[in-house]
Amino acid sequence: MMEEVLLDLEARVREIAQQGGEFQGQVEALRKSETGSAAADVVTQADYWVQRELLQCFANTPLLGCQLVAEESSAELNPLMERFASESEFQLLIDPIDGTKRFVEGLPYFSTIVSLRHQQRCLYTFCYYPKLNWWIRLLGEESWEVSGRIPLSLPVTPRSVVYTAGQPEVDFADWQEQLGDWRWVKGDSLHPCGSKLLYLSGSVAGYASSKPNLYDGLMIYHYAKVRRQSLREQDSRGHASLDLDDWENTSRGALVRGRYLCLQGGAN
Repeated sequence: MMEEVLLDLEARVREIAQQGGEFQGQVEALRKSETGSAAADVVTQADYWVQRELLQCFANTPLLGCQLVAEESSAELNPLMERFASESEFQLLIDPIDGTKRFVEGLPYFSTIVSLRHQQRCLYTFCYYPKLNWWIRLLGEESWEVSGRIPLSLPVTPRSVVYTAGQPEVDFADWQEQLGDWRWVKGDSLHPCGSKLLYLSGSVAGYASSKPNLYDGLMIYHYAKVRRQSLREQDSRGHASLDLDDWENTSRGALVRGRYLCLQGGAN
């Protein structure tokens, strides 16, 4: 199975992420787009290097038969990316450095994310924080594993639902009754580690994402499914589940036309 290929390559993925992390403080920030969001617009040579190394690693395996959706593109990367299938039932997703803005600022809260999907099913997600030496692996909707406790002391705000971007009070207004007096909080305002680690640590009550990015915004969605968290999801047509095939390339990345809200605790 394709996920077994990725399992066999995890040690190499961690090695590449660690080597990419060593570029911190040595490369300048570049602007790849003009969306108005510093987090979305910034890129570094480290992003390009990590993605190239991952692609070269994956291109020597059956993963070459997957449709590739990767965050970065460049004149150097494109010929390698074009070797992967233009269409496939399997989708390989790569975010070489999720949290480039934090990377540039010298913070340790950045990760490398590799995911695999088969049609509408999340098969595999691996997220590794090289500076924290912490990782999480999600397999199908049944299995998950972490390398240990997140090595951070994080604030506990149990009545907060975090988000990364957008206007949740507008995007999720019709779901507000589920939250009661809980408040929407941008993750970075609570701690510079951001929304993902706050939710994964259990420091906050929930996580919300409208139009999640394919290669990093669905990590918590996959986590919520595996952990049987309380999860509400909706696609762009109002159906009660995300359509992972309904996505578009935008200046902010490959965005799924839908939304999801997950809360700590069991499914309802």
